[in-house]
Amino acid sequence: YHVHMDADGQIQQFTYEIDHRQRLVVTRNDQGFHGQLKVIPYARNERVVVGELSDSIYATLKAQGESTRLIRDFADIFAWSVDFATDLRQGDSFRLLIEEHVRKGQPAEYHRILAAELINRNRKLQTIYYHHNKAGGYYRPDGRSMQGMFLRSPLRYTRISSRFTRRRFHPILKRYRPHLGIDYAAPRGTPVRSVAKGVVDWVGRKGANGKMVVIRHHNAYKSYYLHLSRYAPGLRRKKRVAQGQIIGYVGSTGMSTGPHLDFRLAKNGKYINPLKHRSIEGPGMPKSAMADFRKHAKTILNKLHQVQLAMQQESKAEGSNPAE
Repeated sequence: YHVHMDADGQIQQFTYEIDHRQRLVVTRNDQGFHGQLKVIPYARNERVVVGELSDSIYATLKAQGESTRLIRDFADIFAWSVDFATDLRQGDSFRLLIEEHVRKGQPAEYHRILAAELINRNRKLQTIYYHHNKAGGYYRPDGRSMQGMFLRSPLRYTRISSRFTRRRFHPILKRYRPHLGIDYAAPRGTPVRSVAKGVVDWVGRKGANGKMVVIRHHNAYKSYYLHLSRYAPGLRRKKRVAQGQIIGYVGSTGMSTGPHLDFRLAKNGKYINPLKHRSIEGPGMPKSAMADFRKHAKTILNKLHQVQLAMQQESKAEGSNPAE
C-alpha cells in the first residue's frame, strides 16, 4: 500500500492493491474521503512451458514454478481424454503456450492456456483455444471439440480398487456377485463431481448403497455415486447440475469396507462399463468458422513449438563450430 500525506501530516490519499487486477484508491476531498476501485493496467505476454513427467503433473509443474491455477486448467482441458490420476506415465511430456499479464516488465498473473500438447504413452494430443460466436473453447487441430459428454472420472482418486465385472467376490458378503461399477479408492471427504450435465434424480440413503446421488443425463444415460459421506450443500431432486459440479464427498456409508466411491453408469436402464464407454463429443467447429480456425491453429501451433525450433537451431550452430 501507499500513503500520501501533506506538509501538515494529514493523509491526502491512500492506495491499496487488492490483487494484480485492481487497487483501492481513497482520496481526501471537501466532503471527507472518497474511495474508488481502479483497474491496474497490464500488458499481455505469451510464454511456452515445456516439461517431462518425473512425478505427477502437479509436482512437475510446481517444481517449474507454475501456478496451481495453470495446473488445474491443464487438467481440465484434457479431462475428457486423459485421466490424470492413472493414465500419465513417467517420461510423458507436455508443451503449453500460455498468456500471462505483465506489469512493470515482470509476469504478474497467469491468464489462460492458448494451446497445449500432451504426449501420453506415444499418443499425441493437441488442443487450441479459439474464441467464436462470443464464447471461447478448446478444439483439436481438425476442429473437433475437446469437450465430451462425460468426464473420464468423477474425482481425483488414489487407485481403482474394484472394476466392472459380472462376477466379483464380495468382501463383506463372502460370495460372488456382479459389481456393475468402478470403485475409486480416495480419502474420506474427497470432492465427487458430476461426470456430465443433467438433473438430480435421487439424493438420499438407499440400503447397502449408503448415501447415494443419481443424475439423469441426455440420451437415456444415468450416473450413480454410492457410499458418499455427505452431499453438496443445496443438492436436491430435480435440481440441474453442470458437468464437473461437486455433488458430494467420498465416504464409506452403506455396505462398505473403507472410503471409496462406487461409480456407475447406465444407458437405457442397463449398466455399462464406464472405463470402456466412449464419451460422445461436444459440438465441433462450425463449417463457417473452419477457414479462420485453421489459420489460427497453424499460427498458434507454430508458436507452441518455437522454443523447440530455437533449441534445434542453437544445437546445430554449436555442432558446426570447429574444435579448437
